[in-house]
Amino acid sequence: MTDHMSVKVKDVEGAKAFYAAALEPLGYVRGIEYPGGLQLHVEGEPGDMWVAPLPEGAPSPRMSPSSQRTPPR
Repeated sequence: MTDHMSVKVKDVEGAKAFYAAALEPLGYVRGIEYPGGLQLHVEGEPGDMWVAPLPEGAPSPRMSPSSQRTPPR
């Protein structure tokens, strides 16, 4: 199981539905839900996963600084 993982996304509602369905076979259930996000967790187990909005103006995950590095030669 994971221990406290956060996923920041542009489409929060779509991601909430996707991760809830994808993690259900692993025993994850919806926990705390609020307009900007969702907690998913396994009942009785430590750790959880959060789906939250990508902050306004933040670079797209595909454009993160680590993905923009020049490959070694």
